[in-house]
Amino acid sequence: MGIEWAEPGSSGHVLEASMRPVDSLQHSRATPVRARMWKFSLPLRHPETGRLFADIDHLGAGLQRRSIDRYMWLIHDRDEGSAPHVQGALRLSNSRTSTQLSSILGLPSTALRPLRDRSGQHGAFERYCRYLLHESPEAQADGKFHYPDSAVHANFRFRDMIDRYFGLADSGCVPTAESADQIRLKVYNGDMTPLEVHGRHPMIFIRNHKSIEELYYKGRHDRLIAAALAERAALKDEDARVPSTDPHAA
Repeated sequence: MGIEWAEPGSSGHVLEASMRPVDSLQHSRATPVRARMWKFSLPLRHPETGRLFADIDHLGAGLQRRSIDRYMWLIHDRDEGSAPHVQGALRLSNSRTSTQLSSILGLPSTALRPLRDRSGQHGAFERYCRYLLHESPEAQADGKFHYPDSAVHANFRFRDMIDRYFGLADSGCVPTAESADQIRLKVYNGDMTPLEVHGRHPMIFIRNHKSIEELYYKGRHDRLIAAALAERAALKDEDARVPSTDPHAA
């Protein structure tokens, strides 16, 4: 496709490859990098011409290849100061080069970057998937938009993976077998309090404390309403069974 891409968070401008002859020459001479894990990002449209860059249909079809073990991607279109862009990560069963992936996914090779573990640290895939959602305390402190799970396209239970990994890596405790959604449901149903979530699953509480607290009070309110409606229905049913003393009644 011959496109140089801009890192998300910049103005979103892209440069044609012909404007970067030195970089292109150096890139062509370099030994192709092979990797099993990759991240990708590409603006949806050219900020000036409006020309479509990311072919979502081609990307979606390419990600169904058997050689792609796991993938997760979403459209970032709520980030202040950043042009809408497609961003994601994938893990392969066998290593490939960016050129090979480019033809499979319909993305320019310059939109692909190897996803590597930091020195002495594992979990690059898990950490980047969490980054894509902007749900970490650091991302929230920076004012980034927290993308909901419903915005994600993935072929695996990414929420379980993220919750389990960070429940272990960030707090040093045994990761929970319950997902964040299951815990939120328990809070709503009154089976668990926010304080209990904080004690048992500290990282899930940190990432979801607002929704957990809101669900706790909403659950209490909804149960009170349901109880009042049930009591009213029971009274109506009881009144219907009591014989009428009105002499004019049929």
